[in-house]
Amino acid sequence: MKKTILRVLAVVLTASTISISAPVAPEAQVVGHGVRADGYSLTIAARSDEDGADGTATLVDGETKSRVKIDITSIVIKETDRHAILTGVVTSATGDYASVLPGTEVNFSVIDDGEGKEAIDQFQRPSGFGIKTEKPVPIIKGNFQVRGDA
Repeated sequence: MKKTILRVLAVVLTASTISISAPVAPEAQVVGHGVRADGYSLTIAARSDEDGADGTATLVDGETKSRVKIDITSIVIKETDRHAILTGVVTSATGDYASVLPGTEVNFSVIDDGEGKEAIDQFQRPSGFGIKTEKPVPIIKGNFQVRGDA
């Protein structure tokens, strides 16, 4: 009888100390790869939730092979729900961008135009380290997915 009571008590105590929680869905997510007609390509995998943003992006100049790697620190979804404005800090840069110091803050955007042959996603090169601010430019190859609410 004592063993049964102790087992029941152990089960009750164990069950009361276990915390079961569902995984937290991201508030925003931006993933994909795209290549523009001017040769620039962007690869990104980033998400944000109530704890902040996390992820990386890499911009490559197809002509010079110059590369910038960025740690994402913020994702803001615009009113279209498929337009993300991202902020990050440069972690490394090569080639024409080698003078960009790690820690330099940059901003850029990605637009997801949906799926299918008629969809034309776009991205904007990061501004903040000598690249002239531009409007987002359509990609000719690849796909971006922007998820989240404005």
